Formats: sequence, C-alpha cells, structure tokens
Amino acid sequence: MKFTGSEVKTLTAIMPQVASGEATAINGPSIDRQGYLSAVVACQVGNASGSPTRFGATFKVQHKSGESAWADVASQTYTFSGETVATMNNIGEIDIDLRGCGRYVRCVATPTFTAGSSPKIELGAVIVLGEAEVGPA
Repeated sequence: MKFTGSEVKTLTAIMPQVASGEATAINGPSIDRQGYLSAVVACQVGNASGSPTRFGATFKVQHKSGESAWADVASQTYTFSGETVATMNNIGEIDIDLRGCGRYVRCVATPTFTAGSSPKIELGAVIVLGEAEVGPA
C-alpha cells in the first residue's frame, strides 16, 4: 500500500498572521524544493477588522537559484478580490510545475483594502511539494 505522505512534503509558505498596510507585501520563507517537480500552494484569507467595505489579497509564487534575485513564476497567482464579510474565510490554490524553476521558491502575499479605519486581514499559506524524484518524500 502506498501512502500519500510518502509522495509529498508539506511546509508553511506564509505563517498565519494578521496583515495590515495597503499593498505591503509579505514574503514567505525560502523553501528548498530540490527533488520535487511540482507543488500546490494553498492560500487563505480570513477575518477582516477595521471595517473595510471590501478587502482582498494577491498570492504569488517566486523562485531563484542560489544568490540570484527572486523572480515571479509566470502566471502563478491567486487573487481574492472584493471580498466582504459575507465571503471571508476563502481558500484558493496555485498549481505549479517546478520544472524550469530555480532551486528555491517562496510565496508572497499582498493585501488590499477599500475604506475602513486601519484595516487588517488574517491570511496564511502552505505549500505541498509533490512528484518527488526519490521516494519516500
């Protein structure tokens, strides 16, 4: 019998936190993805405070090799846009083919707000590395 856990590796992409500040990017930790060919980033937004009329967040994936600068993985974003209190606590996924990416990846989240008084939003993300070249993962 094969267990899913022997095929994947799950890591924190962005620690759960309360984010504030319009368009202030939150950079997740550098993740060594060596030996994995694909990944899924599960991103989530939660409760908003400070009475914004709408809020959102854009999550993207970046990669780099060694000491090079971080670069966006093309077309690998997920945006929560125009969320209201009635639609909070949503989850989105970014599927990534890691072939062609550098050895290191990270997730970046940028919150957005409409109106409110010092608005804040809960957010976080996890990454699941898959297609391990050598098993078990």
